[in-house]
Amino acid sequence: MSILEAIVLGVVQGLTEFLPVSSTAHLRIVPALLGWNDPGAAYSAVLQTGTLAAVCLALRHDIAALLGGCLAAVRSGRPFGTPESRLSLLIVLGTVPIVAAGLAFKDLIRGEARRLDVVTAALVAATALMAIAELASLRRQRQTGRPGRHGLAEVRFGDGLVMGLAQCLALVPGTSRSGVTISTGMLAGLDRPTAARFSFLLSLPAVAAAALLEAWQQREEILGSGPQVTALIVGTVVAGIVGYASVRWLLRMLTGHTLWPFIIYRLGLAALLTWSLAAGWPLPRSDGDGVELRPCPQNPPPRPTPQPPLPRWLSADPGGGAAGSMPSRRPSSSAAVRAGSAAGTGSSTSPRTFAGTGCSRRSAGWPRACGGPGPPRSPASQSPP
Repeated sequence: MSILEAIVLGVVQGLTEFLPVSSTAHLRIVPALLGWNDPGAAYSAVLQTGTLAAVCLALRHDIAALLGGCLAAVRSGRPFGTPESRLSLLIVLGTVPIVAAGLAFKDLIRGEARRLDVVTAALVAATALMAIAELASLRRQRQTGRPGRHGLAEVRFGDGLVMGLAQCLALVPGTSRSGVTISTGMLAGLDRPTAARFSFLLSLPAVAAAALLEAWQQREEILGSGPQVTALIVGTVVAGIVGYASVRWLLRMLTGHTLWPFIIYRLGLAALLTWSLAAGWPLPRSDGDGVELRPCPQNPPPRPTPQPPLPRWLSADPGGGAAGSMPSRRPSSSAAVRAGSAAGTGSSTSPRTFAGTGCSRRSAGWPRACGGPGPPRSPASQSPP
């Protein structure tokens, strides 16, 4: 991977990790559009460490409050006696499903799940979930006067469990971890900013565990040489810088706006992918390990027509004659008589040229003119002494 590819993929990761548009789908689609190889699930997971650092920096006050609340609860002898400690427990419980699913289906995640048709289907399914969540929030706004419960202290056990289960869907590229978790949080009764903040906090242990596991298991592939390590570091740093700006902008945006712009964008992207796949547009495909598989051409070139074998008398003589000479089999007596009579009378037959030899049959001794031994004379055609 070149430095340019690492920078582009880092920008893509930073922009799309927290936006509900699926970063893994874009890390699969953008290289395909540019004619690059698929970076693979391992590189994508390690690249998320940059955005992990970005979200930790952007939510540093929430993280500090959670850690302080947990320490205070432990000191008081009531481990779950504070809202911060209960929220920390929800984050841990919500991380268990995605860790179990990631270990159980790791081969599927690295391979078949990264096909472009699977990405397209995941885009459509997750977009439908986001649209349903927005409609439910709008209905709640009209009935109660507010879109949902506000503040991390309002996150309940059921909210954390449902959002943790929904996070498992993000293992399939195209789903969007933030998209499905924010949507399920809104369906559970949270407002958009609260669902987004808890979604980002919920991602911290899962992303960290996935990055460390993939970096260790695929260390020879992604850390095998100096240029690969350099590209990975450059991509991670770029992803962190762009990701910090992205998460700050999204938190401000969701305060007064809906998810409909992202829903429309995802539908357009899914339509583009569907059209390209149906039209046979040559998007590079991958087996999930960074090996590029291009689709077969629509009109493959015709296979060459096999040439007929040479006649036996043009090939090497099994009896020892040279190539191009006549086989050393005895001709029939009638043929020898006719040849002898033609030679004795001095009459000549019409020239008969044999393709590929340049020889003309004019007399009984015609093979000798071509360098061949000539047919032996039959006893019937020889005159008595």
